[in-house]
Amino acid sequence: MYVCVCVVCVCARVYMREREKRRERESVCVCVRVCACVCVCMRERERVCVCVCVLMRAYACACVQAGPCSAPAPLRAQTADVKREDVLLTRLAFGSCNKALLPQRVWGAVRAKAPQMWLWAGDAVYLGGDQPGNLEEAFEAQGQQVGYQQLLSDNIIVDGVYDDHDYGGNDAGKHFASRAQSQQLFLDFIGVPGDSPRRKRKGTDDLLTTRRRMST
Repeated sequence: MYVCVCVVCVCARVYMREREKRRERESVCVCVRVCACVCVCMRERERVCVCVCVLMRAYACACVQAGPCSAPAPLRAQTADVKREDVLLTRLAFGSCNKALLPQRVWGAVRAKAPQMWLWAGDAVYLGGDQPGNLEEAFEAQGQQVGYQQLLSDNIIVDGVYDDHDYGGNDAGKHFASRAQSQQLFLDFIGVPGDSPRRKRKGTDDLLTTRRRMST
């Protein structure tokens, strides 16, 4: 009679415990259950063996505690900087990467679409080279572009944000020394009132609301 331990099998199971009502994760467990199979063969080379598998009652469980699933923080309520209840916004135009001292034929095409709002999406002006040497001069030069003046005369809403070139220079960031001045110059350029809350915040973002639907 030939006796051998021929198989050792390991069974793993992963499960998660949850609270039924609040559905909060308590822990993630990986359990390993070990069973050993002992085979008894009548002969050493016998192909058919009688195997008895003994299930080990003891098993190891490794659990990783996981904190409760918390909901994302609610969005902070924000008061609109500008409310235009007289406008039902349906047509918006936007542009960027503009050089104040170059010909600007684009404004005729923009006006032909009769937008209600124009958004500067960054780099409204550039500095250096064939362009003005500072932001104040650059914004003034852009304001003197005839096509842009005609767009403003259409009683259009103008808004936007700056990027690096209309902030202070190529790839200028938070360490730019004149960032506060750049902010004020940009807000002057797009016509933000001096008492606007935007004047006291960092950056140039804002919240503008218009009428939601047609009046009945």
